[in-house]
Amino acid sequence: MKLIDAIDANAKQRFNLIGENGERISFYLFYLPTQQSWCFNISFNGITANGIQLVTGANILRNFRNRFSFGLACISEDGLDPFYLTDFATGRIKLYLLNQADVDLIETAFE
Repeated sequence: MKLIDAIDANAKQRFNLIGENGERISFYLFYLPTQQSWCFNISFNGITANGIQLVTGANILRNFRNRFSFGLACISEDGLDPFYLTDFATGRIKLYLLNQADVDLIETAFE
């Protein structure tokens, strides 16, 4: 589990994540002020998913577990979903890149 610590209080952020095996994951994070929510687009290995709302959870990419060799965990200090523009900058919300072993462990825990 690797903390994604490059996220700040900008409403639109584009960056690449590097997976456990060196694979490149394109990530675009954006804030929707009218909905008070964070969303993201993600691309990996020719597969793109757009407009996913960022919510707290052990693996918010669970629906893609058969296509992605990684997951994303969104952890909140207070148990609430991210809704402030400053959530990542203040540390209230933390986003983690999960490797395949992390994803397998989560799947086993929820079976």
